[in-house]
Amino acid sequence: MTDYPIVLDLWEGNERFDAKQALDAGIVGAYIRLNDMNGGHHRDQNFAKLWDMFELKIPYFVYNPWKKGNVNFDKFMEFVPTDSTKVVALDLEVKYKDYSPREYANQVFDMIVRLEAEHWKVIAYTGYGYLSIMNRWPDIDYIWARYLNAAKPKLNTWDELVKTARSMIWEPDRMGDKNVCPGTVRMWQIADSWSPPGCYNHSVDVNIFDGTLNELKKWWGYGVMEIPAPVETPWADMDWKQRTDWLKTKVEGL
Repeated sequence: MTDYPIVLDLWEGNERFDAKQALDAGIVGAYIRLNDMNGGHHRDQNFAKLWDMFELKIPYFVYNPWKKGNVNFDKFMEFVPTDSTKVVALDLEVKYKDYSPREYANQVFDMIVRLEAEHWKVIAYTGYGYLSIMNRWPDIDYIWARYLNAAKPKLNTWDELVKTARSMIWEPDRMGDKNVCPGTVRMWQIADSWSPPGCYNHSVDVNIFDGTLNELKKWWGYGVMEIPAPVETPWADMDWKQRTDWLKTKVEGL
């Protein structure tokens, strides 16, 4: 058994979620979906309610490939709560057949450059089945989705969830004889089918962190935050067109 900190992935479908039961069982925090693109890009309906349930939390933002990177950035800045740490998990899982892998990557890197220019730390959130959507991926920290049979619920209780999560051997991105994640996996999403009491038949995604609780807090920006090197830019002296041209040199050259 390994004393992994256990974190949940929650979204607006978890409207009736009872956080107290999860916290009492040993769940330490959550990353919570910030946005929804169905019916037009908007803030998740139950984001604020879920956000207030946890002390240890970060938002995750689903990249919308029907919109350009700068529009995704603007939406994120519009939706993100003022009490968030400067850390965001960028969910890169939506497939769009009319987006070439090169263009998808260009637009995602555009958004990341903009976020880092505003001193946001970006964590990528994806899995092996989505690697084909882009022709290159950022070399940053990842939340990596890989579901094993060993992580599926046999007895749907919080105690069983914690026991199962802490029995996992850390191999989040192992495929055959190699690791496939383009960056460093710090958090592993092991399952998406748990629905213990207090979930009201809505499933939750279960994640384990490779480190201590204090290390998780630091990773998520609580206390001294690990942030990427600042992006040097004459941002303040640029008009909109100059910023766009400068960003193109950064994105297309990657």
